[in-house]
Amino acid sequence: MSLGGIDIAIGATVDAEIVMNEASHKELEHAPPEADGHLVPGSANRSVA
Repeated sequence: MSLGGIDIAIGATVDAEIVMNEASHKELEHAPPEADGHLVPGSANRSVA
């Protein structure tokens, strides 16, 4: 039973990571060329959270 809980927790974590990565990638694609590439993913992650 506890292994099932661990599986669910890991699955939820991986799913959240995928959503964050997709949001960061989308934000970088649509960012203007003069935007700071280090700050854009942070703003994308804040919009998801």
